Amino acid sequence: MGYLSQAPAKQFFISKVVNQAEQEGVNLSKAEKYMLAWSESDPSFVIDNDLNEQFEKEITQEEFEKKIQALIKQAYETDISKDKDMKETYRTAYKALKQGDHFILIMINAAIGSKLRKWGLF
Repeated sequence: MGYLSQAPAKQFFISKVVNQAEQEGVNLSKAEKYMLAWSESDPSFVIDNDLNEQFEKEITQEEFEKKIQALIKQAYETDISKDKDMKETYRTAYKALKQGDHFILIMINAAIGSKLRKWGLF
């Protein structure tokens, strides 16, 4: 699966996080799901001040990042254990997403970034 643009790559990672949260029984609020899509560079992302405020009331940024990192890491490990080719799918989506400024990249980098970068391609 080739991700040529950032939007489908971001959606790939968001769906992995949401699906993993559902499997683990981890609640993701509407504001948290909104923050997964937050981006400075995605022209389709619409800033919603109400959801920004709701997010700030619900959880700290640090807690959110740790929560999402754990979900990303588990989703990746589960996918790789079932299908080794998924590593290249993640890597391709990661490469496309890195072309922009997306909040979810912070959590991807912390959780599995070292597994997605090819040596010598920093």
